[in-house]
Parts: sequence; structure tokens; C-alpha cells
Amino acid sequence: MNALWWVLLVVAAFLLVPALRFLDRLGLWLEDRGWLFYKKKKPSSSALGSLVALQQFLEPGVQHVIRANDERREEDEARERLLSCLRAALRETTVNPEVVRLYLAQARREGLSYEVLYEEASRDIPVDQIPPLHEVPPDE
Repeated sequence: MNALWWVLLVVAAFLLVPALRFLDRLGLWLEDRGWLFYKKKKPSSSALGSLVALQQFLEPGVQHVIRANDERREEDEARERLLSCLRAALRETTVNPEVVRLYLAQARREGLSYEVLYEEASRDIPVDQIPPLHEVPPDE
């Protein structure tokens, strides 16, 4: 019985070495694919980085504030873009009412007050050079 144990131990050793070699090669292959950090590549962040998800779960208000600020910034950028385009259209020597109507319709689609936008765009332009707002209402 004692000899049987030695034979099993030798066979297990001969099988264990190739198995470990195979697992090592598998780890290197997974690392080359970017699926695993093993020997060559190290993670760029520390273990504390995993706590960020926990903090976001416990304090979701911070993320909501960031998203609200981003949305407000996007709205402000859209408003400024429309305002500059509308000013440029109103400063033309011959104002094209269709172009003005398109910009006002875009402002309405984006949820902006087209009346306030038109008033602000025409603030520094002489009144006799621009059409009144009731002549260029945005398309519905």
C-alpha cells in the first residue's frame, strides 16, 4: 500500500507541473487580450478606487448635481449659439424672415422662450432694420 501512495504522488507531480504551466500561459493570454491583470500589466488605480461605486451609491445627490450642472451648461451653450446665429441673421443688410423664423423655431423646440431670445438679439439693432416679432413667428 505504501508503494501505491508513492506512485500516485509521482503521477500527481508529473500532472501538476503541466497544469500549472497551462494556467500560467492562460493568464498571460488573458492579459494580452486585456481581460486580466496578471504579470506584465498592473492596474492603474488602487484598491480604494473600488470604493467610488459605494460612495456613489450612498451619496447619489452629488452625481445628480453634476448632471444638472452639465444639462444647464448644455442649455446655456445652445442658447448662446442660437442667440449669436439670430443676431447674425438680423444684422444682414436684407433680413431674411425665413432664416429668423427657423432660428426662433429651433429655440422653441429646445424649450427656450423665443420672444425673449428675439428681444435680446435685436437689442442693439435699429428698429427700422429688423422685422417685428409678429411678422416672423416660429413655425408650429
